[in-house]
Amino acid sequence: MADFFIGGSPRSGTTLMQAVLAADETANPVMGESTNFSALVDAYVHGKYQFEKSVGDFFPDPDALREFYADTARRYLDVVRERTGAQHLVLKDPNLTPRLAEVHDLLPEARFVVITRHPFDVIASMIRVGKRLQEMGEWSPFDHRDVGKMCVQYLGCYGPLAEAQEKSKTFQQALFWVRYEDLVTDADTVLEGIGKFTGLDCRKFDPSGEWRMFSSLALAANKRQEAFPTKLSGRGISKDSVGKFRDVLSADDCQLIEKECREAITAFGYDRNP
Repeated sequence: MADFFIGGSPRSGTTLMQAVLAADETANPVMGESTNFSALVDAYVHGKYQFEKSVGDFFPDPDALREFYADTARRYLDVVRERTGAQHLVLKDPNLTPRLAEVHDLLPEARFVVITRHPFDVIASMIRVGKRLQEMGEWSPFDHRDVGKMCVQYLGCYGPLAEAQEKSKTFQQALFWVRYEDLVTDADTVLEGIGKFTGLDCRKFDPSGEWRMFSSLALAANKRQEAFPTKLSGRGISKDSVGKFRDVLSADDCQLIEKECREAITAFGYDRNP
């Protein structure tokens, strides 16, 4: 049995990546975002960094706190495994991405597949989704045209991972990085690499076929989900979405993103001016 967590910025391709891993017959089907598990990890993080101020009265030491949440996390995953009948679990919540090092603290045997995408395309996609949510009369996590804030969201996902893997060799070894652009232009090579890292049979994922985006339960319970798919979502993977930022972003927007996200653009091997 193995546990895999998908990381990445919102609008970077985390749903597609979950579908790739979930195609293995021994894994769970695509499910809704694991926000409840993320809340559990957030509680652990709060206790870890606020131990003396607010938690020390309840636990004898930080190790006891970690052991408590590690046991709780394993019990949580056992329940999910029993409910789905899966041998291996593939879970994702983009908002958990900055906390993956803490998940590693609790579940050192877990593995993490993190997908990146050029911030130009990520932020353009955030703007599109934000507009659709506003048209639906729904709250949006993406402030309309606040490109600077979206840069902060983007960097807030990946920055903590970069710092954590520099400090921990074991966490670094538990991470596998994938560029969205590589996945959609050279799927066979990328799928082979993911398969070797995870041990899952990624050949079960058909790059040219349809793939499942949401569980029927998650879609029925949350109509907001209808704002997130694009015309390419759930279909054969395509490079058509690469560079689509030009339809949304102005030259000033691109200049701001290049300035604010320069380190990430360089670290991920992207062109500064694609």
